[in-house]
Amino acid sequence: MSDEFDLLETNSSEKQEKVDVNWGKAIDQMKSKLAQEDDPEMRQKILNATLDNVVDMAEKDRTTLLDAIKDLTDYQDEVGIIFENFSSLNFDEQKIIDNAVKRLERAKVELDDAESKPNTWWNNLWGRKSKIKKAAEELKNAQKERDAADTKAKALFQQRIESADVQTLLNELSFKSQAAVKRLKDREIEIKEVEDKLQDAIVEATKNHTKALEKKKEVEAKLEENYALLKQARVELEEIVDKQSAEYAQAIGKVTELEQKAEELEGLKNAY
Repeated sequence: MSDEFDLLETNSSEKQEKVDVNWGKAIDQMKSKLAQEDDPEMRQKILNATLDNVVDMAEKDRTTLLDAIKDLTDYQDEVGIIFENFSSLNFDEQKIIDNAVKRLERAKVELDDAESKPNTWWNNLWGRKSKIKKAAEELKNAQKERDAADTKAKALFQQRIESADVQTLLNELSFKSQAAVKRLKDREIEIKEVEDKLQDAIVEATKNHTKALEKKKEVEAKLEENYALLKQARVELEEIVDKQSAEYAQAIGKVTELEQKAEELEGLKNAY
């Protein structure tokens, strides 16, 4: 693997096989390099280089391997992967989560069934309200168990990993690495979808803006024409000598109408 992607800092000598690896810094460097790269192929190379180095160092130092697994486990929240999807759980560990999930699903169904019973005198006589209350309490407790299931499974998993052989640890590290890579690839797809929607929104907004400008120009042309007519109407009004005549009243009405039209057009222009 090219030195360009060597993200792990190591200190070693010919007389000392134990390798000191700064995993936290390696993870930070990996995240930093990934954040700077938009090209999926380059991102994959960075990930592969990091993971190759992790495995190479881990084979030489079991303690270092445990640290690597711990760092990746701690990193799971940052990349948005729930615990059970980020660890190769055994039967007992997975059963804790499965049982909690089943209890929660069953509690939701029972509450829905209880609430779906019509609120009638007869159903209430046969305990409709008490059944709803009991089902709601069970749902609350089931949710608590589900929330705690990850923690319990994680504790058992960690206890097992602490005493596991190197091959098991390497397998676990590989599993976590693949899960992290998959999550990052999924995120790339999600980001691409958001970018596409944003681009569509920009195109639509541009179209609307263009239409608005065209409408504004139309309004401005009408407004200019209206002001010309208003100016002419005011001149005609001033030229009428008999202020009590029907002609004068008609001229005032015309001026008033044009002034109102001007106000409407000004408001419409400002709206664009």
